[in-house]
Amino acid sequence: MQRRYHTLDVFTTTRFAGNPLAVFTDGDELSDDQMLAIAREMNLSETVFVQKPTDEEALARLRIFTTKEELKLAGHPVIGTWFLLAELGVVPAQEGGVHILQETGAGVLPVEIRFKDGRPHRVTMTQKEAACSRRRISIHNSKRNLFRPASST
Repeated sequence: MQRRYHTLDVFTTTRFAGNPLAVFTDGDELSDDQMLAIAREMNLSETVFVQKPTDEEALARLRIFTTKEELKLAGHPVIGTWFLLAELGVVPAQEGGVHILQETGAGVLPVEIRFKDGRPHRVTMTQKEAACSRRRISIHNSKRNLFRPASST
């Protein structure tokens, strides 16, 4: 199986100094098990597989895997992948910025890519507001667990 991939250092301009990321730009036709196996082989915190979107509003679908599971959404993989796709010309360079939609496990979400001198300069992602539910907790149990002495093993 031959695939095209890129390794990136996100949030830096210095090689080997940022958050490492692998991006497979031809992730279509890979099974979930194959993507997980590849992510394990890459042995990075995250590996992204770019696929054709299943939602027609989105430009691409990003599947984000750790060495153990698929994530619905993660920051540096999204930022790094769209920076790379802009560098590769998938997103046309426009002075100012380009707004696109991406498909992730968390749904269809916006991304803004700002260009400077024809090159990507900044990528900004937006995520949905966190959903929290109210649950009653026992303060007694919480305090007991919080201040429990560490076990020595």
